[in-house]
Amino acid sequence: MKKFFLNPKNNFFPFLTNSKGEMMITKITHAHELTLDNKTTELSTHNCLGIFLNARISVSNSDAKDATVNIEDVLNKIKFNVRKNNTTSLIEIDAFTLALFNIFDANSYFNVDANVKIPKESQQNIIVPLYVDGPFRAEDYYDFDISMTVNQKVSDVVSISDIAVEVTGVYTDEKINDPIVERTKKVFKKGFVSGSYQEVVRLNTTNAVQQGIIIFRDKNGVRTDNIKKIGLRVVENTSTDILMESYASAKMICKLQYNPKIMPRGVLFLDFRHEVTGDYYGIKMWRLNKDEKLFFAVESDIEGTIEVATKELVVTPELLDKSNEEIIITPTSPEIDSNPDYYSLDFMNMG
Repeated sequence: MKKFFLNPKNNFFPFLTNSKGEMMITKITHAHELTLDNKTTELSTHNCLGIFLNARISVSNSDAKDATVNIEDVLNKIKFNVRKNNTTSLIEIDAFTLALFNIFDANSYFNVDANVKIPKESQQNIIVPLYVDGPFRAEDYYDFDISMTVNQKVSDVVSISDIAVEVTGVYTDEKINDPIVERTKKVFKKGFVSGSYQEVVRLNTTNAVQQGIIIFRDKNGVRTDNIKKIGLRVVENTSTDILMESYASAKMICKLQYNPKIMPRGVLFLDFRHEVTGDYYGIKMWRLNKDEKLFFAVESDIEGTIEVATKELVVTPELLDKSNEEIIITPTSPEIDSNPDYYSLDFMNMG
């Protein structure tokens, strides 16, 4: 049995060990920043464990009076795309959703609910720390890069006048353990009506779904906590709820389990590994029956939209299913038991 320890607040590399049960990593800050003119940075084709993005954003106010914008409105204008082999997109995500993930899975301090006041006919600078977690089996790629697109117009008078994103990759020469292939993220969005508990967003994927950020908005697009109940429902001939909680309880559990420095309005974080499956991989979507569908469900007194952003692992299902090897999160020693920040990952044959 191999064991190693991790901090779940910075749960970056739990899948990587060499023969001695250790891991060797290298951080490289790439020479070319992402800017309005340079929109792509080449990454190393060593196996990549994650990518840190240090974004410096300048927002300008063209009006003859002071202006105020929400951080969310700025970050929604910036998108990052991690690609392999020039064309295949692995992760395409806006900076706002990425910042939300980082609040819960990287213990980020960044306040996405903050406002920025910009003096008249002047500009204001914003520093945004972001992290794109891997793994990416870049040793199998012939090209690996990250690109950025920016819609500079934030409002009628406010625009993104400049941006520079320093890119630091975390690499290793070690092998990434099968059956993991690479990381991906997906976004599902759909409207809901007021009234009874209803199936809204189908999680239409064949990967292992580990985590989800759920954003609730009213009909005007403003994030809202005016939600009564949330859940996950498997639908075939009948419906089976595998998760169903009041929204108030879900928010409380979020705070207790993940201890975020802030709790954004209208946002929930669900770690399906802890809350549904009890293993490292999460919901293994390929194991659903042919006619089974997995929905995110909601009940609310208002109408609005749900946006579900999932963090997924692309795996080789037949390898995982054949080996029956799961990663179980369990306390192990008195030292670990006494520190709630730490858990062990035990690789165990569950057959």
